[in-house]
Amino acid sequence: MKLRIGHRWVSVEPITAASHDEINGDWSADLNRIRIRSDIAPEEQAETLLHEVIHAFYSVYDLERTGPKKRDQEEVCEALDGPLAAVFQANPELLAMLHLALEGRCGLFSPSKAPPAARRGRPVGQARRAA
Repeated sequence: MKLRIGHRWVSVEPITAASHDEINGDWSADLNRIRIRSDIAPEEQAETLLHEVIHAFYSVYDLERTGPKKRDQEEVCEALDGPLAAVFQANPELLAMLHLALEGRCGLFSPSKAPPAARRGRPVGQARRAA
């Protein structure tokens, strides 16, 4: 599987049993790769994928320089992976709705087409901030 994270294409690959060293996943900025253990429960795989995507944000969006200190990165990922997974699990329509909204095909509060220039030209991840 390949994921688009910012300007990078990131491969998502299974970790072999011999190489996982008691971790559920890892992120390599040098290789643009996320690895996830294939021998854990699907729910753990999903949560681990979100966890590693958050790690990728640090590299792709230069959060190592502008975000929480490096020593706090793991704490941030651990704090966010479970809640993100829970939101997506509890709201199965959310991903489809976000996808359509980010493409400008509908608004979040109505099925009608979103205003045409609402986000056009601004990369995802740099959406307009609420005041």
